[in-house]
Amino acid sequence: MGKGNEKIQTVEHLLSAIRWLGIADLEITVDGDEIPVLDGSAKEWIEKLSPHLYKTDEKFPEGRLKKPIFLQEGESSIKALPGDSLFVRYTIDFPGTPVGKQTWEGEIDPDIYKTEISPARTFGFLHEVEALRKRGLALGGNLNNAVVIGDGGFLAPLRFPDEIIKHKVLDLLGDLALVPWIPLGNLEVVKGSHRLHTAFASAVEGQAKER
Repeated sequence: MGKGNEKIQTVEHLLSAIRWLGIADLEITVDGDEIPVLDGSAKEWIEKLSPHLYKTDEKFPEGRLKKPIFLQEGESSIKALPGDSLFVRYTIDFPGTPVGKQTWEGEIDPDIYKTEISPARTFGFLHEVEALRKRGLALGGNLNNAVVIGDGGFLAPLRFPDEIIKHKVLDLLGDLALVPWIPLGNLEVVKGSHRLHTAFASAVEGQAKER
């Protein structure tokens, strides 16, 4: 995420928390080029922001998709149909790993987000983490702020049996926070990525600009 030459990394966990807490106006000051990872989920952002909110009768803006959207990039795809709520069906597939193939589906609302989605931590495979550290990256990563997956299984206990797929849903919701309203529709995501998520967010905004 950025403007001009200024870029901020790892914004999706914070953005998803802001969106599903219903925050419409917030000024954020960042010292550095990335948002703190905290525990690797959005749970701590929820906990830190919630005490400072004030109640209002205003509802966060929503917008129904005007027509279907389909995006594909290799084996990754997003298909969205207009709907009266935000319903997500998300599938990942990491064959030959402890993750395997997983699907999560459900309607997204603030309560579901807070209890089922926000605590899910980011994840990575042990060989990827080791490669990053050799390059001087991911030095702040540890078993308290990420789910690390080795050949034999998970290196620390999971918060949910399906924590990996739930984190992918968290990432999707953070990327969709780039749209200034909640897009109402039935979304089916297969092997999604940040690039595909943000392309979908742009397509949603593009619909709003159509006459």
